[in-house]
Amino acid sequence: MYGCLGWRCGLEEDNAVIVPLSSENEWEFLTALSTAWAWMQKRPRIYRTSGAAMSLVEYLAEGQKATSKYLALTDERGMIGLVMVRMVGEGMFDVHVIAQPSGLPRHVLTEHLTAIRDALFADGAAWIVTQVGTYRGHVHRGIQWVVEACGMMPTGVETSDGETVWREYAIGKDYGQSI
Repeated sequence: MYGCLGWRCGLEEDNAVIVPLSSENEWEFLTALSTAWAWMQKRPRIYRTSGAAMSLVEYLAEGQKATSKYLALTDERGMIGLVMVRMVGEGMFDVHVIAQPSGLPRHVLTEHLTAIRDALFADGAAWIVTQVGTYRGHVHRGIQWVVEACGMMPTGVETSDGETVWREYAIGKDYGQSI
């Protein structure tokens, strides 16, 4: 599992690099997850499904689970985003992105998420899912754009926490199939 995600990957159009994180490299791992947790605390309703409601200790413990993999998106400034990949079922992975509050350019994020998507499928994933939030009737258009640019489509599954409605999106190994 996650064999293809053990690489460092840079795309020619930008200088951002995907760096797989491992709890074995404790300092890098804890620093990256702590940084992402701090970003989530600045926008907790956006990151509810990514761990914003957890304490830092709970979030770090969640990151140590064998079913979770974290990938840092870095550039010359340092970490600009964190991608969390979690196995939620046989061949099914849930992917979430936590970006620094100043924003991560959509094209950079889309290119890296496409590379991660392709690596997961090459490693045997059948499905990749995520959620896009609508807060009080306002869709998070930036993440919806990225999710759709990566080929994901709504599944029809929605959940709500009262203020935010979360719409599930998915893509199958054979693009275009529905879940």
